[in-house]
Amino acid sequence: MEKAGAGNGAERHRPRCHPDLLRLAAVGHALRVRAPRVLVAYDGSEQSETALDAIACLSWPVSTRIRLLAVRDAHLRFLRPLADLILFAELEQGVERAAKRLSAQLPTGVAVEHRALRGPALATIAVEAERFLADLVVLGSRNRGPMSSTVLGSIGRELVARAEWPVLIARGEHLDRVLLAHDGSAASRAAVRMIGSWPAFSHAAVKMFSVAGTGPSAATAQILTAAALEESDLIVLGSVCAHGLDRLLHGDLADDLVPRTRCSLLVVPATARVELPIAEPALVQAR
Repeated sequence: MEKAGAGNGAERHRPRCHPDLLRLAAVGHALRVRAPRVLVAYDGSEQSETALDAIACLSWPVSTRIRLLAVRDAHLRFLRPLADLILFAELEQGVERAAKRLSAQLPTGVAVEHRALRGPALATIAVEAERFLADLVVLGSRNRGPMSSTVLGSIGRELVARAEWPVLIARGEHLDRVLLAHDGSAASRAAVRMIGSWPAFSHAAVKMFSVAGTGPSAATAQILTAAALEESDLIVLGSVCAHGLDRLLHGDLADDLVPRTRCSLLVVPATARVELPIAEPALVQAR
């Protein structure tokens, strides 16, 4: 585990040794944790397939539940109902095939499910994540860039802005080299706990990068430079998403990073459930 601090030039962005996360990881693996529930937004695109490849490379524990969710806009069924029925059937078949492919790549005991639903993409994904009690939401990225994302909208950015679940935006097939951006906040500590305690990340090489005392634009530049120097597969960021006037005046680091990172990005809200404790059996009260 390594940590980068303030400084000038390339050395400022090169992570240095930091043992805290290693100690947390050791404690996390010693604790009994439940298997996570992972919701994957799937649309049959090349980017969705990349997200599945990224999921397949992680060390999921037995009893992990991974649900692939395909969504088709409900409004389209009223415009061309027959064509919509055919396309929805193709969507169902596509997500079923994808679930089978993913299941074949994962260890026995990891359950892969699939669903196809109608509705607005963002709202449907959010409702399904809530119903599924998802611990992580995963989706691919079309890498539209900051300008296109502003005009066309981005499901990933909107899910991150909701700050309800950790969101993994997968842009590559591997998640082996991890850069964890840390600013000392509660959200950053939640990200550290997630990476340190989830068995899925147990084989990742994690380096910590310190970000402090700077605005979102400068922090974004520092993190992207560090990720490029380290050839990171994944940037992990704790986030307390800004809203309203605060967001307008000061910006939001997570929102700034989503359209600009070339590698995968995991954004962990401060309030996210990251420890995955095993529930204690309820006491039966004698009558």
